[in-house]
Amino acid sequence: MKRRILTISIVVFIALLVVGCDSFYGPRSMVLAWDVQGQGTIQLDGPVEGEKLEIEKGTIVDLKAVPADGWEFKKWIGDVKDAYSEETSILMGENKEITAVFEPIPLDPAEFKVSATTNSPVTVGDDLEVNVNVKNIGEEWGEQEIYLLLDGSKEDSRVVSLEKGESISFSFYLDTSEKSLGEYDLEVSSEDDSEKITVEFLRRLDPANFKISITDTNSPNIGDDLEVNVNVKNIGEEWGEQEIEFFFSSEKKDSKTVSLDAGSMEQISFQIETFGKSPGEYWIKVSSEDDSEKVTVEIGEKIDISFTYEDLGAGKYLFIGSIPENAKYWEWKFPSESFWWGYADENEIEYQFPEEYFGETELIKLRILDDSEEQIGTFKKEILIEYTKNTVTLKVSIEGEGGVELKK
Repeated sequence: MKRRILTISIVVFIALLVVGCDSFYGPRSMVLAWDVQGQGTIQLDGPVEGEKLEIEKGTIVDLKAVPADGWEFKKWIGDVKDAYSEETSILMGENKEITAVFEPIPLDPAEFKVSATTNSPVTVGDDLEVNVNVKNIGEEWGEQEIYLLLDGSKEDSRVVSLEKGESISFSFYLDTSEKSLGEYDLEVSSEDDSEKITVEFLRRLDPANFKISITDTNSPNIGDDLEVNVNVKNIGEEWGEQEIEFFFSSEKKDSKTVSLDAGSMEQISFQIETFGKSPGEYWIKVSSEDDSEKVTVEIGEKIDISFTYEDLGAGKYLFIGSIPENAKYWEWKFPSESFWWGYADENEIEYQFPEEYFGETELIKLRILDDSEEQIGTFKKEILIEYTKNTVTLKVSIEGEGGVELKK
């Protein structure tokens, strides 16, 4: 019984001793509690969970504040070594509480960058077109009024709202009908930026104006083509295109389309046949949309040329064409020959037809000239040579008007 009591006493003594030691030396574990203001986390030698942790007394704990995106570390609240450093430490000599404070990173306000182009120079009376691009290069949404200024005076404006990084394009149209000629300083501006451009208002150019000048005509005889040469000049200040019309008496005979730059000129020609006309004076007119010129031309009587032939023997025949008395010079040509010239006092044109021509049609071109070597007639003659025994026939056709037969 005494031994049992002794054993119990020893256990109680040891227990009291242990309790006494804890009371004397204090607890062996300390509690570290933490909190966060704003958006971020706290790391104690790595990420931690919860809001507190038991740590052995006397331990130095490394701390790190990690801000979330768009936030920044501001300070520590609590018994840390450096309250303004993201990375610091704390000595766990007792239970402690710490707080990491985070604040939003300030954003750049909206900033509106402007750029502009124009259709300058413009003619007074036409709209000046100003093409504008506005971009928000800031980090926040914004709204601003965009101004159009001409020599410092407000001409127009537009309110623009843009998110971060967003841009918009639009145009201003400025009426120039009451503006003076010359150069102006144009400015497009936001609250943050502006672009200046020099623009010019010009006098309205004179439109295309086609001046007509008949430079020369021939004086044909009946059967010849009437030829008219015309100069067309654009005396305006702009490019133009017009239809140039040719009238014989009051009848429109032909037209040509002419395109000309300002100040340029082009020569054109018209031709008409005179078959069926009577000898005499006629007026001709050439017209553009802006101008016309009218002149008188004379069509002479038809000049007949007679034809004879002579049998030279050995299958050869001499063709003889007699020229009119009022001619001073003549020239003629077969397709196989060059031009031959003669004079009025030689009043005959001669050509030997080889036998191989018989049964074929030849085209004779005959031109009659006066003393100044100006043409008074141009004739195209179709000669059909037919050969039979004891007979040679020359059939002469004047531009399809019929002909004559000469027989041996």
